[in-house]
Amino acid sequence: MTRYSRVGMQELDQKLSRIVESARVSPVSVFRYGSPWVWIVSQEEWQKTLTDIRDYLPMEHPLITLRDAVSESGLVEQVTAMAGEGLFRLNMTALTHIMLLRLAITHTGNEADIYHQINYNILYRWFVGLDVNRRMWSRDDFIRDVGAFGDRLELVAVIKGFLDKRGFGRCGA
Repeated sequence: MTRYSRVGMQELDQKLSRIVESARVSPVSVFRYGSPWVWIVSQEEWQKTLTDIRDYLPMEHPLITLRDAVSESGLVEQVTAMAGEGLFRLNMTALTHIMLLRLAITHTGNEADIYHQINYNILYRWFVGLDVNRRMWSRDDFIRDVGAFGDRLELVAVIKGFLDKRGFGRCGA
């Protein structure tokens, strides 16, 4: 494998897959018009540099407003009381946020798709309460719990009602 440490835009266009593969081993600087423009780094290396996830989130994104509204509303406590004890392996705060994400964002699909989207999308990770360096839950536990939560129509109705009151009426799950 060819190792790259510095490339220009034209070379990046021509050899993208090889350059990205090289970046998994060591960071690659991309230059534009002769000046440093971006770095390509592996997920592992990038996670090591993060100190506060909020530094990388677009503060105008609706999910940030929604997460703040959830924190102030008592929604998690309401859902937890309705759900009962010992039915889920994931904690209720995370499950409530996962369902909010699933219902508020129309492009999320089945439980496995949501699992992968949360794993790779920093905004989604933050929204459901996962720090960038924290491992995801077990895929099987996630799929089981999110599916079971979705089968509880009374819980879904509470989440949808919460979203409707805040202008997220286009629920998509």
